[in-house]
Formats: sequence, C-alpha cells, structure tokens
Amino acid sequence: FYANSRPYADVVATQPAEAVADAGKIIFSAEAVVDTNRSVAFVSESGEVYCAAPVVTTGSSQHQVTIQFWAVGLSCCSALGDFKCDDAADASAHAGIRVFDNSGFFSDSRKDFYNRARLKAEATYDLVSTTNPMYVRWVAEADLDFLSSEYSVKALGSLLSTVMLYALASAALAFAVYQRK
Repeated sequence: FYANSRPYADVVATQPAEAVADAGKIIFSAEAVVDTNRSVAFVSESGEVYCAAPVVTTGSSQHQVTIQFWAVGLSCCSALGDFKCDDAADASAHAGIRVFDNSGFFSDSRKDFYNRARLKAEATYDLVSTTNPMYVRWVAEADLDFLSSEYSVKALGSLLSTVMLYALASAALAFAVYQRK
C-alpha cells in the first residue's frame, strides 16, 4: 500500500481529505493537532477498543466546520476525552500514516470500527465530518515508516511460520510413508 501511495506535505487540517485521496503518508502543517479532548472509544463485540479523535487546526477546534481527518488507534484511549494513541501527546508530531481498509480475510475491517468510533464522537461532541474522512495514525515525521515496517515484519513472520509448518508436515508425511527394509 504505502510504496504505491503518494506522500503529501504541509496539509492543512481543514483542507478536503479528497484532495489527498491517494496519500499514504501525510505531513500536516504546524497548526494541525489532534483534539484529544474530543476523542472517544468504541468497544467492539470482541472487546477491542477502537479510538478516534478529530484532527483540527490549532485555535479553531471549536470553530472548525467540517472534520476532514481523524487520528485513530487501538486500545489507547479512555471512553471520552483521553486519546493517547501513537504520538498524539507529542506537541512536535504533525504527521499521519493513512489507515487503509483491509479486505478482512482473517478479521473484520478495522476501518468499519473506526467509522463507528467517529460516529460516536460526532454524536457525543456535536461534530460534523465530511462524507469520506481520512483516518490516520498520528506520528512524528521521523516515524512515518513505522506502520509499513510493522506490516513487513508481520508478513515475514507469516511466511516463516508457513514454511516451518510445511517442513514439519513434509517430515511427518515422509516419516509415515518411509518403510525400513
């Protein structure tokens, strides 16, 4: 995903998310912050906690008409107003890694649950989002590659596990078939 998506710099939090629809990594303007006071947690049926907080422009959090970007994360917030996901507490962090929708082969799409968290925040704090907001993991600019690195490690782990399982199955089959003379 991230290798084929465009990086964007100096994105203003009030700019339409559709203007950077092909983004994978976004460096926001210095005025963009995560409004941690208007965050919420949505607890799924399986017990996972999905967190969402609006990305706003400093000084206009109460006046921003439409929220375009949402910072999201897993199990890093309390029910209301305590968003501690990734680098949200770091005042120097002004970048986001886009959360792409997965196909849900092994689990439900996380984006569906982030949507539910966003809707809960909108209802709780009387916020309005664009029709298609963009979800990002809020990080410092130096950490823009951490999510793609995490996915690479998980993919390598899955590959190695599969190879080991195949080797064990092959050895067991060879042992079962082999007849001593």
